[in-house]
Amino acid sequence: MNREIKFKVWDVINKRIFPFEEAVSTGVDISTPDGRNYQMPLFSVAFVDNKHKLIALQYTNLNDKNGKELYDGDIVKVRESNEQSSISYENKLIVWDNVELRWGLSHKDFSIFSEPLNYFKGSLELVGNVFENKDLLK
Repeated sequence: MNREIKFKVWDVINKRIFPFEEAVSTGVDISTPDGRNYQMPLFSVAFVDNKHKLIALQYTNLNDKNGKELYDGDIVKVRESNEQSSISYENKLIVWDNVELRWGLSHKDFSIFSEPLNYFKGSLELVGNVFENKDLLK
């Protein structure tokens, strides 16, 4: 199975998202959404620039039902059903599950679904991201 590996970056200071290649070429400090420093062997530049705080967002290799790419930190609308077989929709955050080593969806309390992200393939709809639209998780 071929997996496309790519990133985009959230600039905390300037409040914008831009291609990862732009961050690499400027040699800036990059961390993951959970605060860990990000290191990628393919890029041997120094990721240190005290003027910026950037967060690397990895592509999940999945697209939403409208064909939009899904990244770490994106908020998606999820179709759910409960015990009474009624259908509801809830917004969830895409996160990397460090225990199961897979992409998952976070509840409002930031616990992770037991099902992997690809379980919802074809039914997710991108509605925003945690940086620009955090209110969508309330």
